[in-house]
Amino acid sequence: MGTSSRPLTSPEPEAPLAHLSDEALIRRYCAACAAATTDEDAAQELWHHRHEPIVLQKIKYIAARPGNIRPDFVDFKPFVDASLSWAWQKYFGGIRGLDNPGPRPALLAWLEQVAYTSCMTEQRKILTRGPRPVPLEDVVGGDVPTEEYETEKERGPRYTPRPDLAERQPSPPVHIAGKERKFIVRELLIRHAQSSERARESAHFVRLRHWNDWKCPRIARHYCGEPADVMQKKADDHRVWSRLNTDHEKLRKLLKKEFDVSSLRQI
Repeated sequence: MGTSSRPLTSPEPEAPLAHLSDEALIRRYCAACAAATTDEDAAQELWHHRHEPIVLQKIKYIAARPGNIRPDFVDFKPFVDASLSWAWQKYFGGIRGLDNPGPRPALLAWLEQVAYTSCMTEQRKILTRGPRPVPLEDVVGGDVPTEEYETEKERGPRYTPRPDLAERQPSPPVHIAGKERKFIVRELLIRHAQSSERARESAHFVRLRHWNDWKCPRIARHYCGEPADVMQKKADDHRVWSRLNTDHEKLRKLLKKEFDVSSLRQI
């Protein structure tokens, strides 16, 4: 029976700190931090050899279901990779408070918290970019009353003595109804916008969508600027769509409460 010409591979050398427990390693690392030094060996053993695989597995579990914490328009792997990057920061930012980590179940619970907060941080980064606040003038098209709106100041139609154009002029009841509609819509958007910064965004988006007839991507580029990548573009588009979709019911309830009008279609 012949022998194989393939050389036998020697086992990889054991990590120098592999014999230490998690608790001992954490105490060693925290002691180095307290002395204003670094212990790279302890950090390497703790994160890369022990706790990173645990945190990564928990992040994958959290990100597995789209639309829950991971937005449904973001792919699984980029979200996991970005969340793991946040987890590294949160891990070494919080481990200094674990100089007495306690039993392993408590440590695992803390690692799960690191994974969860990292995923939430990445979600917030995707869904919010912190653009400039929307001026109230932009919400209603630049004609915002500083005091209570006065309908008598509304400019009426320009009448002409030409008989061939007489039929095009609205009758007084139609003109009054138009003034009332404009007043209601303007007041509705102003009151909605004043309730929160999020509502101010959505009121601005409503005006651009229904007054200017802009689609969601155009509104997103106008409001958020040019995206850095495709994933950010999807996030910006989804942000506009979400505001328009979810705040419709809020506007309807506000319309009923303030003006006793039951449907947005009536205005």
